[in-house]
Amino acid sequence: MRRELWELITDILDSTTPQDAALSGIRVNSVDINLPVEVQAQSTEVGFRLLVDTPRSRWREGINERPTRLTIHLVIGGE
Repeated sequence: MRRELWELITDILDSTTPQDAALSGIRVNSVDINLPVEVQAQSTEVGFRLLVDTPRSRWREGINERPTRLTIHLVIGGE
């Protein structure tokens, strides 16, 4: 099942910071991520939900939609 866009971005950002970053003094100042994703818009009563997740398979088959790319560039401190 695909996740909402905010859930995927939150999981990606959580994975970029080491668990003991505060104890070790490690600080991530910027992140650049580019990965394939499958996107689906789902209609709701108040608009729509954007469902996004990594592809279900590495191999493309005739029944699978073609993945697109999600690019995230985040910088702490407004550089």
